[in-house]
Amino acid sequence: TGPVDQDVVPPHQRKGPLWDWYRHLEQDGWQLDANSYSTAFRLKKTPGRTEADMKQLIASRPSCLGCSFNLGVADFYPASSGKEGVAVYLMQRFGVTADCSAF
Repeated sequence: TGPVDQDVVPPHQRKGPLWDWYRHLEQDGWQLDANSYSTAFRLKKTPGRTEADMKQLIASRPSCLGCSFNLGVADFYPASSGKEGVAVYLMQRFGVTADCSAF
């Protein structure tokens, strides 16, 4: 997501792969929300775009980004972040497989 101190920088000026993706979507006319987000942003329903368009866009995101889709909006964030990323990291760190965990 880039340097920690960039949370006061407007989203379209931030550095890192997440914000490169943000700029790409913004230039393509998608409605985005990064208000109060420093390590993620939200793709909102956009006039003239369908849910199928959103799902196609989600599928085409860079592999370094994760995405959650719920209630018609999509959140983009680094693939290694979030609860799932932490769980995978901890399982790898301690040598535990998914079938031997509450994952």
